[in-house]
Order: sequence, then structure tokens, then C-alpha cells
Amino acid sequence: MKKLLQYFLPFFFLLKNVFSAKEPAYILTLDTLQSCKGPNSKEYLSLDHLTIFPNHTALGYMEIMEDIPSTATINFQAFSQNNNGTWIESPLSVENLDLCRFIEKDMWFVPIGRLILNIPERCPIRKGRLRFKSVVIHKRTKGIVPAGCLRAKLRIVDKEKLLCCLETVTKIVEYSRRNEFVCAPL
Repeated sequence: MKKLLQYFLPFFFLLKNVFSAKEPAYILTLDTLQSCKGPNSKEYLSLDHLTIFPNHTALGYMEIMEDIPSTATINFQAFSQNNNGTWIESPLSVENLDLCRFIEKDMWFVPIGRLILNIPERCPIRKGRLRFKSVVIHKRTKGIVPAGCLRAKLRIVDKEKLLCCLETVTKIVEYSRRNEFVCAPL
């Protein structure tokens, strides 16, 4: 019995620390999700059944109106907000990336997206509903993305045709400072 306790005691101590933590170290909130201004992307994507409330809770789903072709590419622009509230484009922006490869291989953005939304593991991306799981993510450790307000513009294109376009504003901050950051609107 004593040997058994020697092996399992550290494990139970670790579990106690993980589950008894009063607050997370960092918090990511999805403040805004909307179709891009400009060309209408309603043919492939609808946000009509989604509401994000001021307390960062969401109700509803995003609907994919038609299957997204496996030949589609993704254009991703990332921005961070400076101290003056101005959005500055980030070097993390990419163009003409194979969409299927992106959702299967990406290790930064897609895993975070999957915490928020039930994104498929691989292509094809079929017509249907993507349900929102959460718009607030609590983490015990700091991520690789710097804290602050972040904006992303995601365009999915197939053979020069815009299939859908989304813009988001997220906030990644230390939990204790979550009320200090106010993100600029899109």
C-alpha cells in the first residue's frame, strides 16, 4: 500500500492543483465575428443564427450553405492593436494556403478555433451547421500569441471566386487584467 501511494500521490497532487485553481492565468474571448464588408459571402456561409452577447457568451451556430470544394484556398490576415487603438498587420498573415492542408496541419489557429467551434478534422467541409462550443477559453499557461487585442480576416476562395469571408476580434489577456483591455471595433 505504501509503494502504491508513493506512485500515485504526485498524480493526485497534480490533479488537485489543476482542478482547484481559482482562476486561469490567461483568457481568450471572441468579441466579434461577422461577415466581411464588401462582397456578399452569404452563398456559402450564414451567421444569421448566431448571437454573441456582451458577456462573451454565444448562442447558435454558423451555417455552411454549400459544400466547400477541396480545391479551396485560404487567405488569412492577422492584425494586432497598438496602444493608440490602431490595427497593425501582423507577419502571421498568409495567402493562397491550401484550405484542406490548413485545417489538417495547422498547429496555432485551428486548434483554438476548434475550442470555439466544431471545425471538421479534414476535408471535405460539408454543408451543415458548425455549433459554437464557447467564446471564452481559459488557459493555465501563456500561449505563443502575444497578449492584447487581435483581429483576423479569413477569406476562403476557390478559382478566384470568394466563397466566404469572416472577420473576428479576439482578446487574449491575463485573467486578472481582463477588464483593462478594450478592443477597437472592426
